[in-house]
Amino acid sequence: MSLRLEDNLPAPSRGRPMTLHANGKEYTITFGHDPGCPAITVCTIKGDSLLSRQTAACSPHDTFRRALGRKISLARAVWQAFPREQRKAFWTAYWQEREKRTGKKWVA
Repeated sequence: MSLRLEDNLPAPSRGRPMTLHANGKEYTITFGHDPGCPAITVCTIKGDSLLSRQTAACSPHDTFRRALGRKISLARAVWQAFPREQRKAFWTAYWQEREKRTGKKWVA
């Protein structure tokens, strides 16, 4: 399966990558922000290769919330990268890893 990703998306560079295991494979998730516009969150999912890179943009009329931008960009990336049957396993692994890293559950 070949995905065509937009060339103009910046590469995420902020924070440390999250590695998780789902569907019998290892995936790396990174988040970042466009240097020219910090209200755009970019999420990248890599497996053996780049699987998905998606963004979430904050409206100029809204207050920027990093957690919400990450949630939206990750949801878009997961939807693009995995078939329906594999998404649940991926999300379960993500929330377990996030709770292990932060010590708290997701609060929107």
